[in-house]
Amino acid sequence: MTGSYNWKALARHPLALICLITFLLRLASACLLPNITHPDETFQYGEQAYRAVTGQGLVPWEYAVGARSWLLAGMQIPVVAAARLFADDPTLLRLALSTAMSLFALTSVWASYRIGRDLGGNREAAILSALLAAFWCEFVYFSTHFLADTVSAAFLLLGVAFAVGWRRALERPDPRRASHRLLAAGLMLGFAVAFRPQLGPAAIILGLWTVGVRPTARWLWLLMGGLVPILAMGAVDWISWGSPFHSVFTYIHANSGGIANIFGVEPGHYYLARELAVWGVATPLIVGTAILGARRAAILAILSLTIFVTFSTVPHKEWRFVYPALPPLFCLCAIGSAEALAIAKRRLPKMNGGAILGTVILAWLALSLLSGVRGAMRPVWLQGSESILALEQTSRDPQACGLGVEPPDRWMRTGLSRLRSYIGLYPARSGKDGLYNYAISFEASRSRFARGDAGFVEVGCYRADTCLYRRPGECTGKGTPLRADPEPAVRNMLDRLGLHAIDRPAR
Repeated sequence: MTGSYNWKALARHPLALICLITFLLRLASACLLPNITHPDETFQYGEQAYRAVTGQGLVPWEYAVGARSWLLAGMQIPVVAAARLFADDPTLLRLALSTAMSLFALTSVWASYRIGRDLGGNREAAILSALLAAFWCEFVYFSTHFLADTVSAAFLLLGVAFAVGWRRALERPDPRRASHRLLAAGLMLGFAVAFRPQLGPAAIILGLWTVGVRPTARWLWLLMGGLVPILAMGAVDWISWGSPFHSVFTYIHANSGGIANIFGVEPGHYYLARELAVWGVATPLIVGTAILGARRAAILAILSLTIFVTFSTVPHKEWRFVYPALPPLFCLCAIGSAEALAIAKRRLPKMNGGAILGTVILAWLALSLLSGVRGAMRPVWLQGSESILALEQTSRDPQACGLGVEPPDRWMRTGLSRLRSYIGLYPARSGKDGLYNYAISFEASRSRFARGDAGFVEVGCYRADTCLYRRPGECTGKGTPLRADPEPAVRNMLDRLGLHAIDRPAR
């Protein structure tokens, strides 16, 4: 009886119920479908937070030359430290980080609900906005991964919610409350830009839409909030690298010099083509409802287009880069869906409004599921799972003392944060040196360990030609551990640009 009452109470508070669904859905995805969206989530953030807590971790070139701020990696340090209080277990650490990101995703659901309510003007728009933020396949996939793109997207959406709330608060006789919302909007936008500077144009456009072009006291409130995270990043860089905003200047210098292009370039229509491949049959509904919603919330369309255009002008493109454009876009779709729902109610007065809303929700849910299991999205749910499973299986053996990586230049698929702290990582050049009793090969079809080199036998094979091997006995001798050395083209570019490792410890 009590359980039934609790569910009824939740149903009377749809945002609370949607938040619960959001959290459970993301946690289930992280547990059942372990994956790696991009090596950045390990080596630019997770590995560095782990290094700050334990003193162990691979150091990529970005942290050697100071091209990354510790501000974002620092957000993970409390989670890593808390997980290690319980156990030295990489599986626990992975799930702890996923749980933290699943909780962080609730901010986007809350922001979407507020945006839908304030711009859509009714409860249906608010509920649909929150629901799309909860279960659209791209949000479920990306939001459990700690990346600059996912974190900045949440802060940008919060900035939109507070900016919209401020404009609505102007209609009420409480200017102090309105000013506080404007300060909060600036703070959120400041974090979004600090974590992903390319969102600067979108933040400026939102600021102009919020307080207007003329300089007034309103701009002061917005700028006061925005400067806090920007100055915080400068202070963190000063402590970490020896000068304020060192990571920003070094990042710009490196990428303007062409380092990013080494990792691949794509044509200007790449992002549009990628999204169309993901959306598939949902495209007509997404486009149609977005156009319908733009009548009430044109600013959301402008923000999404600005982000798409900003990243499309950069030669090096990755799907995750435009993730911040998607939450505003799907808020727009929700508002458009609510508009269509209102039209249907007017034209079909005898139809039950709840039944029509339920039909709209089921249609979006079905299209999300269909987009998530087909085409471009299908392979990403298990991307990198072979590395996660192999390293965690190694950590489950109390006799494991070292892991050899074959070939060593595949270090980006490993990481000390994915192993127990007493297990070393080594380049697998020869199994006879005794440095490791486990070996992972990412080229198993031609691996020396598959032929029984130094007594290694196969433990198990995973996706993408990845196999794990073990030999009896302990680890003997000392050798050079695995290093996160950049590929030759990147190393040559760093030398040409005059970017060298900073002498001071980056901790």
